[in-house]
Amino acid sequence: MDNKAYYTDDIDIENGNRCLTDRPLYVNCAGVCSFEVDFSGGHEKGREDFYLMYLCRGELSVAFGGRNCAFKSGQLIIFPPKTPCMYKNKPGTHVDYFWLHFTGTKAEALLENARLPLNRPINVSVDERILSAFQQLFAEFMERDFLFHTSIVSKLVDVCTLFGRAAASLLEENRDGVTLSASLRYIDEHYAKPISVKDLANLEHISCGHFRVLFKQKTGMTPTYYITALRLRNACVLLKQTDLTVKEIALSVGFSDQMYFTRVFTKQFGIPPKAFRR
Repeated sequence: MDNKAYYTDDIDIENGNRCLTDRPLYVNCAGVCSFEVDFSGGHEKGREDFYLMYLCRGELSVAFGGRNCAFKSGQLIIFPPKTPCMYKNKPGTHVDYFWLHFTGTKAEALLENARLPLNRPINVSVDERILSAFQQLFAEFMERDFLFHTSIVSKLVDVCTLFGRAAASLLEENRDGVTLSASLRYIDEHYAKPISVKDLANLEHISCGHFRVLFKQKTGMTPTYYITALRLRNACVLLKQTDLTVKEIALSVGFSDQMYFTRVFTKQFGIPPKAFRR
C-alpha cells in the first residue's frame, strides 16, 4: 500500500485544516498512510475539523484527552475539532491506515445518525467494502470534474454509512451471537417457495421462539409478515412491468391460491391486483 494524500483545494495544505460554517458538509482532505518502520504522528494542538482514522493493519498507541488506548486493526476512531491527539505504532509492526478530514454544520449530525461515537476506538472489522469506498473517494480527487465537490461529499456519507452499519452489525453479533444474515439472505433468494420458521431458525442454529424474538427486534415484523410483504412487493413490480395474469403472478411470488393472493393484496394496498395494474 502506498502513501497518498489528497486535498480538496488543489495542494493548499493550509486550507486542508479548517472549520467551515457556510455549508453542511465539506471534505478538507483524505489519504492513506503505510509505514514499515517505527513512527509517531498526530496533532498536538488538535485540528479545526473532524479527523477520522481507519486502521486496517497493525496497531497504534493513541494518546488523547489525558488517556491512552490501543488502536487495533479493524478499528475506527474519530476525533472532533480541537482535540489534541498523538499516536505511534507498536514497535516493529507494519501499519496501514486510511484518514479523512471533514467539516461543516452537519458533520456532527452525520456521525450521530451513523451512531459513530467520538474519541474512542470503534470495532468495524477490515471490510473490503469500506476499503473500496475510500478508493472511490480517492478516484474522485483524481478526476476533479465539475461535480467534484458534490461527489466527495457523497463519498463521505457513503463511508460513514458503511462504518455505521459495520459497527452495528458487529455490536449485534457480539451481543447475542446471531446476526440473522443467513436467514434474511435465504428469504430474499427463496421467497417464492414455501418457507417455514423452523427452517429459518435452523439456519441460525437457534430455537424457533428465540428466532421469532430476534427477527422482530431486527426487522420490526414477524417472519411470516416479512415474507408476505416481500412477496407482495415483488407482485407489484410484476403487475406494473409484465403482462402476466394475476394467477401467474400469484404463483411466481409464492402464493398457491389466486383468491387468497387477491384477498391478501387487497387488505395490504386497499385495492385488488387488477385495479392496481390499471
